[in-house]
Amino acid sequence: MELHQHPPYCKQHNLPSEASFRFSRGVHPAVAEIGVKRGLQFMAAWAGGTVAPGLVDMYPLKPKDSVVEVTPKDVKRLLGIELTNEEIGKLLTHLEFKCEITGSSVKVTAPPHRMDIGEGVVGLADVLEEVARSYGFDKIPTTTMSDALPPQIGNPVHEWEEHLRDLLVAIACRKLSPIE
Repeated sequence: MELHQHPPYCKQHNLPSEASFRFSRGVHPAVAEIGVKRGLQFMAAWAGGTVAPGLVDMYPLKPKDSVVEVTPKDVKRLLGIELTNEEIGKLLTHLEFKCEITGSSVKVTAPPHRMDIGEGVVGLADVLEEVARSYGFDKIPTTTMSDALPPQIGNPVHEWEEHLRDLLVAIACRKLSPIE
């Protein structure tokens, strides 16, 4: 049985096909092994055969799972709620994240099917969004900004165009767009 992972160049070079459309939506290559094993189970059950052990994997670049360090201080600063490392781990484990408590932080590894979880600062925001969702948005207290709003700086070119547009409308000018 063969399973093919379409590389992104199908989309980049405008090489459309039914298969490239189906598989270009972000299927993590690690899920391919699970799919092949399940397909082989069905083939063996329906055809009455046996499956040879092992798989041949020709994927050139094994993708790495996103790993993010999360601390209770991050949760407090960005979500405004107090959670322990254990509570953070429990909330994320329910969503199939692998969590390892290391001292004062939780090392979070995203599951293969979660290709939307990044790394670094973006990954931290992604993981904390999942913490908030699992914790319950309705349980997070609302707060007001502690500082005053920064001074608003206008866009002089845009303001001039808006003023000119208002003047032209005031003297009954209308905008005409050519039909292409």
